[in-house]
Amino acid sequence: MPPTNAAQAKAAASADTPNTESSVPAHQIIPNDAKITVLVKANPRRTGTLAARTFALFYKAKTVGEWRKLCRRTNADVGYIHADIREGYIKVSE
Repeated sequence: MPPTNAAQAKAAASADTPNTESSVPAHQIIPNDAKITVLVKANPRRTGTLAARTFALFYKAKTVGEWRKLCRRTNADVGYIHADIREGYIKVSE
C-alpha cells in the first residue's frame, strides 16, 4: 500500500535508508583543507556559551582542519560549522 501523505512517505523513505556514515550527504562532508572566511566582525553567538566559544575559534583558524584541531583542544563542538555556514556567518571554500 503506497503512502498517503508526506509524513508517511518520509517515514517510508527513512526506513529504507541505513543509518551509516556513508549515508551522510556529500555536501555535508567538509574537507580539512577547505579555507574558512568569517563574514561577520563580531561573534554572533551569545557570550559565555559553548557556541560562542566554538565560533571564536573561526577567527584563529585558516582551514577547517586547523579549526577542528582547535575544537578538540578546547572541548568545543565541531557540529556548529554547518549552522554557521547556513546562517551566513562563515564561508568555506575548497
